[in-house]
Amino acid sequence: MNKKHNIRKLYASLSIGTFVLFLAFIFFSSEDFSYNISRSSSQFLANVLLTCFTITCLLFFKITIGTFDGDGFTDLLWKSFLTSLATVVLVFFSIFLVSIFGLNIKAQIFVYYISYTAIILFVNANFYVFKKMILYQKTKETANLWQIFEILIYISIALNFLQISNKDILFPLAIIPVLVMGLILTLNLKWIAYLNFKQKIKASLFLFMLFFFNSVFVFIAIQSDDFQTIGASLSNNLFLISLLVFIGFYAIVSLLVLLFNLPTTSVFEQKFSEVLNLQRISNTTQIGKTEDEVYELLIDSCSGTFMSQATVLEIIDDNKIVSKTIYRNMTMEDYALFQVFFKKNSLNLKKEYVVIDDILTKRHVRNIENLPFLSLLAIPLINYGEQLGTIYLFSEIKSAFEKQMIEIVLTYVNQASTSISNYRLLKNAVENARYHEEVEIAKKVKSNLLPTKTIDNEDIEFDVIYQSADDVGGDYFDFSILENNMYAIVIGDVSGKGSSAAFNMATLKGIFQSLILTEKNPEEFMIKANKALSICLEKSSFITLTLLIFDTKNYTLNYVRAGHCPGILYQHTTKKIIELNAAGLGLGIMRNDTFQKFVHKEEIALHWGDILMFFTDGIVEAQNSDSEAFGYERVSLFLEKNSSKNPHELTTLFLAELNNFCGSEILNDDYTAIFIRLK
Repeated sequence: MNKKHNIRKLYASLSIGTFVLFLAFIFFSSEDFSYNISRSSSQFLANVLLTCFTITCLLFFKITIGTFDGDGFTDLLWKSFLTSLATVVLVFFSIFLVSIFGLNIKAQIFVYYISYTAIILFVNANFYVFKKMILYQKTKETANLWQIFEILIYISIALNFLQISNKDILFPLAIIPVLVMGLILTLNLKWIAYLNFKQKIKASLFLFMLFFFNSVFVFIAIQSDDFQTIGASLSNNLFLISLLVFIGFYAIVSLLVLLFNLPTTSVFEQKFSEVLNLQRISNTTQIGKTEDEVYELLIDSCSGTFMSQATVLEIIDDNKIVSKTIYRNMTMEDYALFQVFFKKNSLNLKKEYVVIDDILTKRHVRNIENLPFLSLLAIPLINYGEQLGTIYLFSEIKSAFEKQMIEIVLTYVNQASTSISNYRLLKNAVENARYHEEVEIAKKVKSNLLPTKTIDNEDIEFDVIYQSADDVGGDYFDFSILENNMYAIVIGDVSGKGSSAAFNMATLKGIFQSLILTEKNPEEFMIKANKALSICLEKSSFITLTLLIFDTKNYTLNYVRAGHCPGILYQHTTKKIIELNAAGLGLGIMRNDTFQKFVHKEEIALHWGDILMFFTDGIVEAQNSDSEAFGYERVSLFLEKNSSKNPHELTTLFLAELNNFCGSEILNDDYTAIFIRLK
């Protein structure tokens, strides 16, 4: 912006300087201010100065009006009206001064060049004002037509060096192409449709005054037909005549269209207001058919509004990463080049949209300068502060994205963002409902899989603590009464949560209850169980298990541990804690005959008063508010301190101690512990 401001100041200085030089040259070249002057080098130099003034003045208004960012077209027409009024006042003020000081030759020259200057300022300013209006919602064809028209206007300035008279046959041949092109462009009146009733009244008034001022300058040009001086002839100036005709025609056509549209304006405003209200309601209630359909609708709406040549939509998921990119008339490779361009130019799309009217004026464009796109609009999809994605619109013409149309597109984007957010909320709600339903089913299944009672007879006594976390875990325990005073007890942990854990647990229960009746050797039991489970379990699943075979007649325990937590034996006679940690590998981890190498049976001699405790990892990994684990040491100390208690009393005391340690912390895993004592 600062660079354009400096260039504008430069053009203003050059135009003023060249005009002052031109006036000085005219006055000092005229002997006694007469008109009988040799037309040679003096004529050529005068034309050069006058042409420089015209071009620099034209470029000054091109930058000034091109960077104008007012509140709309009425604001733009108001600025044009003030500029035009100033030029008319300048002319009549010069005439007023002449009437005071007398109408001599010097005064006539003064009035003539003041009028000439005023017309130059008038046509230059309004030429670029009307450009901004004609190119509103421009197509590529319209932009190309204007470019040709602008080139013809600059050529007409150069043709003034030929001093073609308006009575010469070459004059109409030179001016007709310019006028035809200008008349074609006057049919672009899209800006009128976006004005409300008050704005149309104001615009009509301003256009009427512009047409009136234009008519005044046309009259002055006609009246000066017989007035000849060095380098300046209003009636023979192709540039001035072309623009006066163009400005007058566009002003009157726009005025007529505005007047014809006034009766229907209130209806249009009402319908437009209804559409906006409907969109606002949709922002709070509409979810959309599917998320993908919302994406397609957003792309169609935005690209159709601007008639953009390419569109890219990036979707950001709940993990804040781009999960999906939709390309419309843009290749993945070309968009990758633009991503580099965005990164190097630090394009920030966290909160607001970004418009680039001329891509090639930015830095780091070497990789994209051969692509056909010249301007872009990038809008983030944001809902309640959360960015859901970004839509990029690319156009093959410069300054393709007008402020008024951006506001409409922002409405589409906001509505789409709300729909996408609502769709995701609904999807998450459905998934959560399914998950909780699945958990409830799994809990019911699991409750039917675990024994509802324990053993307490003349041979053996055992009791169990079981407490489930919110998510269904895989803790499992079971027992079977065998012949000859033998008992089988099993405790394990199935990998996974929810329904998958419940399914694997049901499989394990079936294998245990059927296999233990025929295979009482714990080693063979584990080998056969591993073969059976290797067929049933998913590749990512496994089971840790400890199988205990008690012989109450001989007071012995044979056990095999398949990767499960070590058990604890409190020996009543020695008052010592023995860790039962026979080596072993979890079931389903190694699904071939090699597994049997990792199965190791141990036999333990038991005595009256001995207490055994087996548990799952949820016990030792339970944490308090300081993230401190309960651990094996506390389990051992508890058993030593309460060795005189029976299994039923031990379960009550241990659960109280565990809950006291954890406090109000939520269970992260199931708790299972078995206390066993032989009588």
